[in-house]
Amino acid sequence: MKSNANNLHIGQEFNSWINKYTDTMVRLVPFYFQLMEDLRELLPEDFDPKEVLDLGAGNGNLTSRLIKWFPNAQYTIVDASEEMLTEAQQRFSLTIKTEKGMMQDINFPKQSIDLVASSFALHHLPDLEKRMMFEQMANWLRPGGYFIYSDLMIDRSSKNHEGLLDDWKSFVLQKGTIEDWKWLMDHYTQYDHPACERDQVKWLLDAGFHDVQTVRHDRYWVAMVARR
Repeated sequence: MKSNANNLHIGQEFNSWINKYTDTMVRLVPFYFQLMEDLRELLPEDFDPKEVLDLGAGNGNLTSRLIKWFPNAQYTIVDASEEMLTEAQQRFSLTIKTEKGMMQDINFPKQSIDLVASSFALHHLPDLEKRMMFEQMANWLRPGGYFIYSDLMIDRSSKNHEGLLDDWKSFVLQKGTIEDWKWLMDHYTQYDHPACERDQVKWLLDAGFHDVQTVRHDRYWVAMVARR
């Protein structure tokens, strides 16, 4: 599975965010940190992964929580932006492995990982690539491992999509400007391919996952956990 040309520009796009990534995400993305915390609540209390993979890790905002939750695990983080990976490495005192590239272009040995995590990254993949990515994750995970995932989950063709955009715009304008909203919509139009929760649950089940659970905020901002 190889990245298309548009996806290859994602790394360059996020290189430009390097000094403002977290502030931008909190200002523009509803429930950004809350959804990460929801992921831990959906996992079993006694879950103790040894190998953890964070896909589209950015500067490590989800990784930092994973390390807090599972301090004895080994970590590999993947991102298309070299600058983001450098910041993440500098952020953590422990050693983490990094891989630069699009998540759909990497590979890991079969049943070598206990936990695959991703936050607000998989929406960059078109639907077919998401399905293929879920199949890849199912192959990487050991039996009893988990995939945890937070993102915007709505199909652009949904009759509720315009309402989502109205609510989202109101959120952005609470702390930002109309220029922020215009820039966000340019990014959303060019790079983002959100898919609805129902379809993604089906794709996960088709890929061999079980016990898919979700937490929703304002219907379309979703934390999702699936067991292998």
